[in-house]
Amino acid sequence: MVRFDFDDEVCSNGGNELEVCTVSNSIDSWMHCISYEGQTFKDAVEFRICLKNYAIATRRSFSYKKNDSDKIIVVCSKENCQWRIYASKYKSDNLFGIRKCNLIHSCGDDNLRTRGHPKADSTWVANVVKEKLRGEPSYRPCTMMKDIQRDYGVELDYHKVWAGKEMTMHDIHGTDKGSYDKLRWYCHAVKETNSGSYAECEIDPMTNKFRRLFMCFHACLIGFISGCRPLIFLDGTHIKNKYKGCLLVAVAKDANDDIFTLAYAVVDAENDSNWEWFCYQLKHVLASQYIMVFRNYTFFSDRHPGLIKAIQFVFPGSHHAYCLRHLVDNFVKQVHRIA
Repeated sequence: MVRFDFDDEVCSNGGNELEVCTVSNSIDSWMHCISYEGQTFKDAVEFRICLKNYAIATRRSFSYKKNDSDKIIVVCSKENCQWRIYASKYKSDNLFGIRKCNLIHSCGDDNLRTRGHPKADSTWVANVVKEKLRGEPSYRPCTMMKDIQRDYGVELDYHKVWAGKEMTMHDIHGTDKGSYDKLRWYCHAVKETNSGSYAECEIDPMTNKFRRLFMCFHACLIGFISGCRPLIFLDGTHIKNKYKGCLLVAVAKDANDDIFTLAYAVVDAENDSNWEWFCYQLKHVLASQYIMVFRNYTFFSDRHPGLIKAIQFVFPGSHHAYCLRHLVDNFVKQVHRIA
């Protein structure tokens, strides 16, 4: 048996100064991310990440004998193997370092025979794909599975990769619940820092939960007034996240026939009440100080019942045209229904 004398002395690499390990996502670097007694890490979390990477690169596995923020002891998953590591926090600088270790497996060359790896969990996946997801949010789990198998030789099931992506997206962008909670602060910040912008956030007084949000930035309003035709296109689309809801938008066409965003709203559902509220907010910004005399506009929509009622009520006298594609789709549906 290998005997470990655990103490609080700082170990070094051959008498040199302490080296802090840096986490790099490549098999070659992972082979050496756990190397010697005295090797140091930023904290216990980084040490655990390096342990997983080292195990995956060497096709071995390990078990924790002790695992907390101050001390970690790991042994080989094979019984009676002498491979083990003892690491703990240095009191002097709060770094986390390997105090004693035996990195030679006495269990022989009994590497893992499976195509997967027990340490390649969703947390590991999150660490591996985090940097790529920062620049490519549309990075799909199916593509992740292929890239991980190619780069690290590990086969994972879809659910594990999907869970890792969700964990990373929450870490980068925060949770949906947390984002909704910050909407009131965001509206206040927009008004304070972007003068002339209009932001309205309604909270249900009974439940104190989010109800709906309207946003029109100053630049969008000025751009519409000065460079767009008096045509406003209104439509809504469903939000496909945990909390559902709908996104209502008002867009225009600029001089280059490109789509120009005027305003948008997030509501709980696409219904008569919300469309009427949206049109009232839109009328408020259009009739603001930037337009001295209110003029009529031509509205385009998909003939949603709530929009038909709201435009007639909020913008009396304005023209209301209908989207040709939706007219054709509705006509075809009616014909099939009759047939």
